[in-house]
Amino acid sequence: MDLKGKRLAYIQGSTTHYMLEGFLEQTALSVSDLEWVGHMTAADQKAAWDKGTIDAGYMWGPNMRHLQNNAWCSTPDAGTACAAEGVNQTGYDLFTAGMSKRWGKETWNNLVVSDAFAAEYANTVYRSVKVVSLADTKLVEDKGWFSNDNTKVCGISFATEAFDCDSSDRQTVRDALYYDVWLDYETQQSNAYMGEKVEGACAKEAIGTHPNNDGACTRDTMAGSAWSTWATAEFGYKLKDLPYLPSYAYYQSTLDSRYIGVVGTPDDRFPNLTVDDLAGLSYYSLESPNSSNHCGSLVQPIQLSSPGVFRDHDGGGFYEENATCYPGDRPSRRRAPFGYRRAH
Repeated sequence: MDLKGKRLAYIQGSTTHYMLEGFLEQTALSVSDLEWVGHMTAADQKAAWDKGTIDAGYMWGPNMRHLQNNAWCSTPDAGTACAAEGVNQTGYDLFTAGMSKRWGKETWNNLVVSDAFAAEYANTVYRSVKVVSLADTKLVEDKGWFSNDNTKVCGISFATEAFDCDSSDRQTVRDALYYDVWLDYETQQSNAYMGEKVEGACAKEAIGTHPNNDGACTRDTMAGSAWSTWATAEFGYKLKDLPYLPSYAYYQSTLDSRYIGVVGTPDDRFPNLTVDDLAGLSYYSLESPNSSNHCGSLVQPIQLSSPGVFRDHDGGGFYEENATCYPGDRPSRRRAPFGYRRAH
């Protein structure tokens, strides 16, 4: 398809904008070859697609799938003439995040905590990373284990605040499970993501600021996730959304691989928790999603003999050593027993 002269919508300053930079770098197109419709929200892109006022959009998730599943210019404004060759045709992929990854511009979702939180609630962080990474691993091995069970799908749906969990909600979850890319914990541990390529190299130099990037800490020595985070920050710096651009060493310093690094090793703090144990997760009831208080052994998703007793946010606390169960009423909003980490 010839994209020259086409109207392309994107969300200015977002990951899609960042990846479009890479798209232009890897193709013969220049900025002037397209009509850019920037700073258009996902909802606006869907509406513009239906009206035929854009020819292509770049976004993610169910919003993107709206373009794939719905005909272009299906509801044009009065007096609008749509090109005959495009009417009644659904959208299709021209450029994906997977392609962007192969071209060196990767994005994903991370678990992020402050140093103070990690210091005070270390076991909460260890256990959260363990559960999430095992859930990711289970997804890699067997997506059907999640997607073929409405109860599990609704547990995820409730966690993302789609409380009705009707057929549309369930399909959204299933689409995410299948279309998004999930990483098993060994891949996350690798130097493509959390592991430093040359251990300790970045610690040899001062954190400094850009352009202090010609020392021991380079793209070839730092962890893949650290470099990618720096690259997205560079994008923000060029957009003038960030006042300055820290060095590679700074972004390596923000990465802490201790938690994911011990999963499945002799140093694992929760060695009895395995991928197979996911079968014991307690998912929310379809009939009464807000009926329980997530207290202690009642509906705690994963039972661990040590260390300590799990305490949720209901009492204003997190994981506390030797804390007893807080029996008070839970708020109406409930959370699934695990989050997820997604590499687009």
